[in-house]
Amino acid sequence: MKKHTQAIRRDAEHLSGDVRELKDDALELAEHLLEVPRNQFIARVERGKKLCRSLRDKGSKASHTVDQKLHEHSYSVMAVAGGLGALIGFLFARRCNFSRS
Repeated sequence: MKKHTQAIRRDAEHLSGDVRELKDDALELAEHLLEVPRNQFIARVERGKKLCRSLRDKGSKASHTVDQKLHEHSYSVMAVAGGLGALIGFLFARRCNFSRS
């Protein structure tokens, strides 16, 4: 009986060691399998950040240019805005008068 108990204990220790090795191998395999998608994801995030910075810079430059042009041609801008306002007002007034008839 004692021999059987020792044999079972020895087999359980071997089995425990094999399970640890299997767990370590599985973790190593999982890391290896996830490495490529992780690197692709990181590369895409970096490209996205770079694109966002580029768009932000272009938007900032465009905003600055528009602001500068508005200051240079302020009377022309006011005339165009007034003309558009008058045209839209005229069209709405006609539409309102047309619906009443």
